[in-house]
Amino acid sequence: MHADDFDGAPEIFRNYGFIEKPPVMWWFNSVKTEHRHAWIQLDDDGATSWFADTEDHGPGTNLTGLVLEGEALLEDLKVREERMGLLVGAGSEDEPFSFQGSNGGKHRRMALAFRQAFKTALKAAIKAAKAETNGGRVEL
Repeated sequence: MHADDFDGAPEIFRNYGFIEKPPVMWWFNSVKTEHRHAWIQLDDDGATSWFADTEDHGPGTNLTGLVLEGEALLEDLKVREERMGLLVGAGSEDEPFSFQGSNGGKHRRMALAFRQAFKTALKAAIKAAKAETNGGRVEL
């Protein structure tokens, strides 16, 4: 997916400072292929809708790519959160690093809330994509 003419959750957060409620479009760019993986989270339970191939907006959601690259992205985020925890104090699954002391603040909390919402949406999309590809088996 390569369309740049519509806003999803990242743009809404960047431009307006809040996390959009479903239905909402989430996306991430592949580090390896520079392909944009996008999907729509339909509700708070993680129901997912995929983009279809269109002449105007390019290729639709690549489910296999979303799974493989989404899992790699989640692992990278986990490593980054662990490093941050070493710097400012470890936290929990929902708050992977501490907000105690001078490192706390409203903007950091907002960024972490956005990160958690993205990770939750991505995990749900990966689960749904796996269910739709080869009975849950993704071929490499």
